[in-house]
Amino acid sequence: LASPVNFTDHIQPVCVSKTMKIMSDKQSGYVTEGGVVSSELRQVMVPFLSSKECKLEYKGEIDETMECAGRKGIDSCQ
Repeated sequence: LASPVNFTDHIQPVCVSKTMKIMSDKQSGYVTEGGVVSSELRQVMVPFLSSKECKLEYKGEIDETMECAGRKGIDSCQ
């Protein structure tokens, strides 16, 4: 990081697996979000997309360090 992180009630560390496992486009995962749209933590299961699908959708904004998941009309804000 370019600067230290100041932890608050809303900014906290998360645990990350020591083994990097790239998700398959045949699997699903959970997205969670809370904040301006909702004062309650929301959760939804979304499918992982292949790198090819993701790069087509996001036009070069995605690289090999990123995972892509979702489907139309379903996200953590809805």
